[in-house]
Order: sequence, then C-alpha cells, then structure tokens
Amino acid sequence: MGDLPREPWVLIAGNPFSGVGKNALRAQHLADALAAAGLKPRLVWDRADRQAILTHPELTRHCRCVVAAGGDGTLGDVINICPDLPVAVLPLGTENLLAKHFGFTSPPEVVAQAIARGQTRRIDLGLVWSSDAPGGATYPGGAGVKARKFTLMASAGIDAQVAHRLARWRAADGKMRRVRHTSYFRPILDTVRDYPYPTIDIQSLDGRRTAGSNVMVFNLPCYGFNLGFGHSAVADDGKLDYRVFTGAGFMRTSSFIVSSVRRKQLRRADAVQGLTPALDLTGATPVPLQIDGDAAGYTPARIEILPHALSLIAVEVAKAG
Repeated sequence: MGDLPREPWVLIAGNPFSGVGKNALRAQHLADALAAAGLKPRLVWDRADRQAILTHPELTRHCRCVVAAGGDGTLGDVINICPDLPVAVLPLGTENLLAKHFGFTSPPEVVAQAIARGQTRRIDLGLVWSSDAPGGATYPGGAGVKARKFTLMASAGIDAQVAHRLARWRAADGKMRRVRHTSYFRPILDTVRDYPYPTIDIQSLDGRRTAGSNVMVFNLPCYGFNLGFGHSAVADDGKLDYRVFTGAGFMRTSSFIVSSVRRKQLRRADAVQGLTPALDLTGATPVPLQIDGDAAGYTPARIEILPHALSLIAVEVAKAG
C-alpha cells in the first residue's frame, strides 16, 4: 500500500472488475484531470489495498475526496468503510444510478474541477439492520444481525429475490463474474416462475401498520431499468419514501410494474405509500432483502434514515439550450 501522500490528494477507489479496457482509460483520464487541477491522484484497483487505505488512521489528514470508480455497489462499499470524507463517483458499472442523478456522468475534467473546488452537498443515507447481511456492525441485542448503509433504496420481496439469485450466479464456482444488463434475465425468469409471495408486515416509526408481498424504501428517486417506483423520493428530507404492494401473484405484480413505469402505481387500491424515518419489517417467513441492487440478508429487518450523513461533491451540470 505504501505511505499516504502528505499533500492534497484524491483516492480513486476502483472496482477491479471494472478496471479494464475503456474503463481503465476513463479512470486514468480522471486521474490526469485531477493532477491538472493541482491535486495528487492515487488510483487503486486492488480490493485489499482499497480496504487498507480507507481504514488508515491518517486518511482524513490530507485526502480531499474519495472517488468510487465502479457502479452503485462500489459506491456502497466505499460509504460503508470510509470516514466522513467528501465522495464523488466515476461511473463504470451497469446502472450508475446515483452518478446519473447527481451529474457524475459529466466529463472527467468537470468532475475534477468540482473536486478541486471542494463544494459539497449533504444527502441522507439509509441504513438496514438485517440478519445475514454483508459486512457491517453488529446490531445491539441481536446475535448475527448486521447493519449496512445505502444511498438509493432498499426492498424486500420479489425484486430482492432476483438480487439474491444474481449474487449466487455471480459468485458461482468461486469466481466473481461481471454483471451486465443481460445478466438479470435468467434470475428474473426463475424468480417469476417460483416466487411464493410471502407476506411482509410493515410498521413505520409513527405506528402505522400495513402488510404486503413487496416493500420498496427509497432515499433517492432512482431504480434500475428506468422504472419509476420511487420517483417522489427526496435526497435530503430526512425521510424514507416507502411503497407497499399488497397484492400477490404474477399477473398482479406485472400489472403493478406497468403502472409504475407509467408513474401511476399510487392510484391503485393495492398500493400503499408513506414517509417515515424508520420501518420495521417482520413476518412469519424470512423474506429476502436487497440494497442498491445487492443482496442484503433477510427479514426481520429495520430500515432507517441517517439524515445528511453523506458529503457528496457538487458537480455543476450544464443545462441544455
């Protein structure tokens, strides 16, 4: 890993599965733009090195920013390790939803100048306490319960089952396959064929109760494949925007998805919406969870908001016309 720089510098924390071909060139382009802006870039693709630097006790002394170079999952890894440093994104993944929402798809020179200016905005983060989740803190009083932060959204139900199947496919045979849009086809088909639609009991912090086969909890108005499930979520309102689908079965779920694409799902009698700082998800049967597209354990779970917990580099996006 080596010593950390003693002058203003920027860590570009890359996903090794994204660091080839054109993506590697894009990362180097950003590094060159940062150097031209008077900052010392350090581009790291190795996971072990990335972990060591992000947990280094001297990281915050001279580091100006951490750039997550990858997809939404890479950003998730960074925010769950990194201390309170400003974060930027170099979108190299499949969906790159947060990057698109906040202007990080701008040319590397624009992003580098934003980092050099140091102007930031604070947005909320979500936090999921769940059993069998990816690495995180142990929940007080709950053996084996883990916590993990997220930027975009969390859900329990059929779409989370797709994420779990995708995760198993990706890690099969001890290899980590790279995910593309086409990688979702088989997990979606398998899940549509055999998902049992167990009931999830939902209670918000104000005591409101409901139940359904799928619950989606949004911090940002972003979802893959441009589906408009959480289009009214706000990044810095200190609330989670949740949707509960109370129906079950293939036909009703398909109808709900079509309504969501048209942004008319909340007109349905089988859809419930709410705003809350926290939700508890329980039920007779463990239900799969996902956060930002990654498998994240099973219910029972608590999902809560961390107001203004992430410092994000503010990129000035050019307006058309």
